[in-house]
Amino acid sequence: MDTQPTVGEAITLAAFSQSLLEYLNLYSEEAEEKLLKPLPFWIEQENRFRASQYGLDALYIEDEGCNSRPIRNIVEDILQSIRETAENLGVSRQLTGIAEVLSNGPSYIRQRNVYGETGSYKAVVSSVISEFETEIKESQLKSAEVKTLQRN
Repeated sequence: MDTQPTVGEAITLAAFSQSLLEYLNLYSEEAEEKLLKPLPFWIEQENRFRASQYGLDALYIEDEGCNSRPIRNIVEDILQSIRETAENLGVSRQLTGIAEVLSNGPSYIRQRNVYGETGSYKAVVSSVISEFETEIKESQLKSAEVKTLQRN
């Protein structure tokens, strides 16, 4: 995974990773049936290539018969499986960002769109900086609103 451009997206990814690892730790035997099964090395290599080439639009080979499904659908299935674990960890609110990424697209799509519109790498970098700065400003505004409400 690439670096996340905003703190919110990094927190979302951390909540997803934490919940998935805890789920695998608690339900290791059942998880193999519910989640992705181990595959031969060459299939794993092909899946890694597809994910790096096509991102969320990739088709993931999920068995030795080479049946495949969209990665987006697989991530949605994993989210369903780990939802209770996330609640127990207290990170279910942060996990909701994954659904937003699946529907709105991750940062790489936004960056490609900026490049497609401008043809400029500087514009891409500026857009990522702008996303981060906007998030910080919104966070500061929310913090100020909370402090104002607490005083009243």
